[in-house]
Amino acid sequence: MKKTILLLICGLAFAFNVNGNYKCLTFGVSIKRSNGEVESIKNTPKTQALLKKSLKYLYEIKLKPLKDGLIMYVDGKEEKLQFVKEIEKGVKLYKDAKSGALFATDSLHMQAGLNIPAKGMVIFYNCK
Repeated sequence: MKKTILLLICGLAFAFNVNGNYKCLTFGVSIKRSNGEVESIKNTPKTQALLKKSLKYLYEIKLKPLKDGLIMYVDGKEEKLQFVKEIEKGVKLYKDAKSGALFATDSLHMQAGLNIPAKGMVIFYNCK
C-alpha cells in the first residue's frame, strides 16, 4: 500500500503541470530520406555539435502547458499549439495551425516529440 501511494505521488510529480515552465533539450532526431529510409541520430558527445548546428533554435525549446493547448517558446518567440487529442494515457497530441507541425508530450517520461512533415523530420526532447 505504501509503495503504491509513493509511486502515484512520484508519477504525479513528474507530469507536465498546467502553467508550469519546462526546458526541453534534443536527445535525438529521425529524418526520412527521399528514398523512404529513416535515419535516426542520437544526441551523443560526438553528434551534439552537429545537432546544435543543424537544428539551430530547435535544439532547445521551452514549453508551458495550458488547459486547452500548449505554448512552445522557440528562439524567443512563442507558438500556441492547440490540443488535438490524447493518443494514450499520458500522451497528448498538439498541432500548430500555421505550419501543420505536430507536437506530442509524454508526461509519464517527461519527453516530447516535434514532427515537422514538410521536412520529414521528428525531433525528440527530454524535458525538465
